[in-house]
Amino acid sequence: MEREKSIIAYGFSKEEKYLIEMLKTRHKAKKCIYLTDSLMDSTLNGILNDAFIESDGLKLPKEKILLFDQFSDQEFLVIADIIKNTIKGSPIVETVKSIYINWSFRDLMRHLIQEREEFKLRKMMRNL
Repeated sequence: MEREKSIIAYGFSKEEKYLIEMLKTRHKAKKCIYLTDSLMDSTLNGILNDAFIESDGLKLPKEKILLFDQFSDQEFLVIADIIKNTIKGSPIVETVKSIYINWSFRDLMRHLIQEREEFKLRKMMRNL
């Protein structure tokens, strides 16, 4: 099945979801999926195809994650800039890459947080 332009969001407030919905409409995304803690064991492929796995709902780190699937590079760059300048709390903004498609959202979240922390550390080390 061919994937459609979609957004996967986790950890956003009601007001922030309004902005995400505006982006969805403006960029003609087919759907926006808002995940809860109980859906963290679902794979990205499952999420994009509405095949969710219910889990124990263990609390995860308080993060804001926004994934974009099937957006052009240019669209993604514009959207990432808007998100990072509009939504507080350093949201993680990423595209769905083929390497991630069979990962659970929980594992991807851990990976993206680790990448962000390593990036911050490298940046800090360069500034010493």
